[in-house]
Amino acid sequence: MKYHRGGACTLVASAWVLPATARSVDHDAPPPYCSFDMSARGVPPVSDPTRLKGYGLSSVLAVVRHGARAPCAQVSCWPGFTSDLDWGCDYNDLSAPLSALNNKSEPWTLFEKTATERDGTPPGMCVLGQLLPEGLAQHEANGDALRAAYVGDNPAVASLVKKREVLAPGDFFFRSSDLPRTIASGQQLASAFLRESLPRRVKWHAPNLGSDYIYGDPAACPKLALWQQDIYTGASFEAWNDSPSVQDVISEVNSAVGGEFPWELPDLEGPTLDCLMVNRCIRGGLPGVSPELFDKATQLVYAREAWKLNAIINSTASGWSKLAMVRLVLQNQKRFQTISPQSAT
Repeated sequence: MKYHRGGACTLVASAWVLPATARSVDHDAPPPYCSFDMSARGVPPVSDPTRLKGYGLSSVLAVVRHGARAPCAQVSCWPGFTSDLDWGCDYNDLSAPLSALNNKSEPWTLFEKTATERDGTPPGMCVLGQLLPEGLAQHEANGDALRAAYVGDNPAVASLVKKREVLAPGDFFFRSSDLPRTIASGQQLASAFLRESLPRRVKWHAPNLGSDYIYGDPAACPKLALWQQDIYTGASFEAWNDSPSVQDVISEVNSAVGGEFPWELPDLEGPTLDCLMVNRCIRGGLPGVSPELFDKATQLVYAREAWKLNAIINSTASGWSKLAMVRLVLQNQKRFQTISPQSAT
């Protein structure tokens, strides 16, 4: 947050995956990753409001993940695994003819894009990785929390937008990856957050997915690929990865599910996390895997990702993460300078 006189808002909806640090104490309770209890995601009030006397809130940057989704790939999580869950087929989108958009005219007809079940996706699913109704509800709650913190005459933190104030296009900036689930998540949050303060027509920035730098993509950045390889082939990582504390957990999970579980490197947040979290959050668990073993397995995934994200490279802490994020961070800094008025104090 930035405090001085004036007002502006920036929202970036991101699919960036950060390592979880919260550890579930109650093994029987759903992990924080599931985000069942959205009341825990609120914005805390300012501890000492007197320190803000004479200042106004000029801008807020919100970075969010997409909401609950279906699996991103058709993966066999264990021998005989079948995805027998009905994910629902609610994937749709509304669009207008480009001629109407280019001419800034209101279209007479909106087209609803729908999808039907297709080969290669689990039963009841139209699109791999599609946003679920629970995901929309999560971002409705996120938007409500931001609204309670920053909108109106007496919000919990400070007033960014007056109630029923209509914002100008230069007062906000929305940015996401070009994945339907991140766009839908961000738009649900933005609508709940700002409601009637948003203009009728709003620009949503979503660069081409193949060249977008919102992801830390080793395939697009040779240095990231080189560092990632160095990290995962380094002596310290290999010693840790081969240690009994790691291999015993892998063996226990493989034995519990009756075969090989996907523990592939380096994309641990892909099928590994999908098989763990999707089945835990939606099914309630994995066959044969106790809550205690599930907790150890997820902490192992987080720890292995942390080796990359927190690695010290060329004397720089979290060097891989900083290089992966630098373009996005710099763009956000420029955006704040563009939409935020200069401080008078």
